[in-house]
Amino acid sequence: MTSDERQHVINTESVTGILDPEDPSRWLVCPWPARANFSEVVRHFLMACLERLQGGSSRARQLAYFEGYRAALSASRGDDPRRAVARDWRDALLECVDRCVMAMRTEQAS
Repeated sequence: MTSDERQHVINTESVTGILDPEDPSRWLVCPWPARANFSEVVRHFLMACLERLQGGSSRARQLAYFEGYRAALSASRGDDPRRAVARDWRDALLECVDRCVMAMRTEQAS
């Protein structure tokens, strides 16, 4: 995780969440259980996207969201690593979120 990612992502043993880069007194993504499994993290971030990123969200907020999503997915427990479909889903989603982060960074740099 880069220093820019750490600026907005809070991830300790008991507290997780992403602060809004435009209003650090508010959550962009409210805290989720620190020991959430992969599916729980996905569900939490999809709900946060619907609640907080709809309707013309800024690039800074989108980048903070996707960087935090990537960090949360990476830190989450796998659903059942013995099942190929669970591993494939995890790998595919992490790759997709990585591409979103790279796209947001590229747009922000332009």
